[in-house]
This record gives sequence, structure tokens and C-alpha cells, in this order.
Amino acid sequence: MISSMFRWTVRLAAIGALTLGAAACSDDSGAKPDAGKADTGAGSDTGGGSDTGGGGDTGGGGDSGGASGVPTDKDKLFTWLQGGSYKSWTNKESAPHSSTGPHGQVQTYINDALNTSLSGNTDHAVGAASVKELFSGANISGWAVWVKVDASSDAGGQGNGIYWYEILSTTDGSSPVASSTGAGTCVGCHSSGKDYFRTPYPLQ
Repeated sequence: MISSMFRWTVRLAAIGALTLGAAACSDDSGAKPDAGKADTGAGSDTGGGSDTGGGGDTGGGGDSGGASGVPTDKDKLFTWLQGGSYKSWTNKESAPHSSTGPHGQVQTYINDALNTSLSGNTDHAVGAASVKELFSGANISGWAVWVKVDASSDAGGQGNGIYWYEILSTTDGSSPVASSTGAGTCVGCHSSGKDYFRTPYPLQ
């Protein structure tokens, strides 16, 4: 009888210990939701991934050629050209025609800054830009882009104040013919133009 009572006492003690342990665990798990909330709140810093929205900088100034709004990073520029943003510029040639250079059939668009300096007798302002559509038959087959990025077109070397870009595709931007300031393939031909810009003005 004593042995039986002893066994029951041991069992009750064990049950009490288990209950206390469970209560302690529930306290730990109660602490975890708070920690989880803190982590979640910190995750709102991920919402600070609105810094990614700072990728809005992508469309804009960091490598946009300043006032021109034209990206001077080749990948961003190719996407920008595909989107046709330059078509909103009011100054453009009326129709495709034969280029005075090596570009074949072209139609040129210029922004207001370039139009203003072409109308006067001055060097082009920083932010002046042009986009030349290149044609194969009736279809656009690529683009040539000119952007004034430095007050001096010859800053640091001939034509280095100009960003030059040319691509012979409208679907694959991986292999531009040119994409740099002072691009050797462009400077030689353009040096005869007004501040390295050769398109006849007034625009045809």
C-alpha cells in the first residue's frame, strides 16, 4: 500500500513538473511573436525597398546626361529608345531621308536645348541631345544618339564632352557600334559639324 502511494506521489510530481515546463514554454513562445513582430517591422525596411523605387533614379538624372533626360548607360538607353520617349520631342525631321554621313536612311529628332543652340551661333549647351532613327526600308533598324554631357565638347580629349551611341538593332541592345564619350568611330566624321553635330539645320 505504501509502495502504491509512493508511486502515485512520484507520478503527481512528474505531472506538476511537466505543467510548469509547458507554462515556461508558452512564455517563450509568447516572447517569439513579439520578436517576430519586431522582425516584421524591420521588414518594413524592406518596404524601404521603396529605395528600389529610387530606381526611379534609373529613368532620371544619375546617368541621364543631365538636362537631356536621355540615359547615357547603354542598357538603360536601349530600353529608353525602345519605349520611344524621344518621339515626344517637337523638333524633328518631317520624313526619313538619305543621311549626309554613313547612316543610310535616317530621321532625326532633337530636344529643345539643341534646337535653341542650333538656332543661334553658340556651342551646344549641356543637355542638348538628338536621336537619329536608322531605317532599313520602311522599318526602323536602329538608332544613333548624340548627347552633350560637358560644357566643353573637347573636355579631356577630342569629342569627350559628347556621349555617342549607335545600335543596329531594335530588339537586341547587347552589341552597340558605339557607346561612350569621345567615341572614335563617331568623332572623326562629326568634327566637321557645329560643335560635333552634323545634321543639316533647319531640320528637313
